[in-house]
Amino acid sequence: MAELIKLDKQRVNTLWRLKGKLMLRSYTRERGRLVGAIILILFLGPLVIAAAIGSAIGYFRLPSPWPGQLLGIILVGLWLIWLIFPILFSTLNEGADITRLLIYPLTQRDLIASVLLGTLFDYPTYLMLPMLLAVLIGWGGSLALPVVIVGIILSYANMVFIGLLVGTALGGILQSRRFRDVAIIFTALLGSSCYFLQVGLGRLIENLTQTMRFEEITALRPLLILQWFPTGAAAQAIVQASDGQWLASLGWLLYSTLWLFAVVWVWWKLVLRLTTGDGFLFARAPRPQTKSQVTKPRATNLPVWLRWLPTDLAHIIHKELKAVWRTPQRRVGLIQGLLAPVFMVGFIFFRNDSSFNSGPSLSSVTNYNFIGLGLPLYALFIYWVTAFNMLGWEGKGLPTLFLTPIPRQRIFLGKSIALYCIASLPFLLVGIVFAFVLSDWVSVGGVLTGLIAGLSTVGVVAVFAARFPSPVDQKSRRRRSNISTRGGCLPALANIVLLLPLIFLLAVPAAIPLLLAYFFELPWILFIALPLTTAYALFIFWLGCRLAGGLLSTREPEVLAATRVES
Repeated sequence: MAELIKLDKQRVNTLWRLKGKLMLRSYTRERGRLVGAIILILFLGPLVIAAAIGSAIGYFRLPSPWPGQLLGIILVGLWLIWLIFPILFSTLNEGADITRLLIYPLTQRDLIASVLLGTLFDYPTYLMLPMLLAVLIGWGGSLALPVVIVGIILSYANMVFIGLLVGTALGGILQSRRFRDVAIIFTALLGSSCYFLQVGLGRLIENLTQTMRFEEITALRPLLILQWFPTGAAAQAIVQASDGQWLASLGWLLYSTLWLFAVVWVWWKLVLRLTTGDGFLFARAPRPQTKSQVTKPRATNLPVWLRWLPTDLAHIIHKELKAVWRTPQRRVGLIQGLLAPVFMVGFIFFRNDSSFNSGPSLSSVTNYNFIGLGLPLYALFIYWVTAFNMLGWEGKGLPTLFLTPIPRQRIFLGKSIALYCIASLPFLLVGIVFAFVLSDWVSVGGVLTGLIAGLSTVGVVAVFAARFPSPVDQKSRRRRSNISTRGGCLPALANIVLLLPLIFLLAVPAAIPLLLAYFFELPWILFIALPLTTAYALFIFWLGCRLAGGLLSTREPEVLAATRVES
């Protein structure tokens, strides 16, 4: 038995150091990722530590048998996070690709041990260790300490390998474009609807507390169900050992160990199938096409509604519209921009007068005509988000775009027109809804002013897109913020510290007639000034495209280097 679990310490140490070097290199090559890691630790670290302290207090202070029930809930909850996270986001273990290590003379147990130890460098481990340390503090102060230690190790190993199993078993599905599109849109909408989820969850808890008595809640024993999960079995073993039932405790440890062996065995077999080309569990690996299967590209015709434009502009606009539709991250940006005003002011329409003693209700919302003044600000936001980093979104197709014999100014002109039209669709939809609900001239003026301010916004963004581009990983299953830190701190700071104030400053002349008309209650001021503000915004739009084209013609190699995604 000792020979079966014997490890080559030198090889395991080498693999562990390799994982550490890969992690260090990822931070040194992408300084923005280091900034993101610091922000994540500063934001989530206190929450995790507070949760760990709270759980430790619960282990000591809760009446029996709720300390054991709490332990089962926490361990199974962490296990479910490692189970679901690879499906919705990405694999939790970001170490060396194990399929590339199979060509080396390494034993199976050495590779598995290196995978388990390598997770000590991963984000989720840092966030999980305080919770496991709280388990050790809360349950390790008795003769059950050996069982507590073994249970924690088994729980940690079960969490790691269930994540690897899911990521490998569903590899073909997770890497597919359709799943990536659905996952990005689903997670973005889920994150954007936190307010409504909070309201719904609060009402659910309120209903449960009103229908269930305190005695019924305290009589619940969730561990009786959770004990059949791998980590729930470890929790039950710790509880049984603390009660002096050593035989039952060993039985639950054995059950958790069998779970671990089964998961590791299935994961290893799937890794071998992937490496040898037999495919995944639910999707086979793609095979190279034969000559008969290769299809020649067909010539695409321009839509009828674009044929009246110059040929070069029409092709650029058509390409940009198709690229936005085919890139899920950009589609999500449009959906979030469309839903943003609903999430920001939706409480006015959905609020409950019984829980709010003051403030506007649905019956009096029409009195708040000043809401129309916020439409130009919303326009600046959605036009900025849509047109931001327009060169970085080209991805691997950017060098091909630079090879086309089209003046660089015309490239920016075509892309800017397409992005302006794309952003105008959700803005017009939101503006029409607000104008219909509020039924006043201020909302109509806000819509017109927003459309005009959008022209100057897109022109300014085009200049910054040529000067401060950022790489975009279009194959990622999660949607990064448009202000990606992958391009470094300087582009991110420039696009926040310089771009946003400049957008607002150049949009002020277009908004002055609306403000004057509102404060002096003279709507004709706005409509008389529309030709002048439109001409001003068109000039900023044209000037921005011209300056962006001049910048691009002098620094194309720098733009290509700045937008290259490291594989």
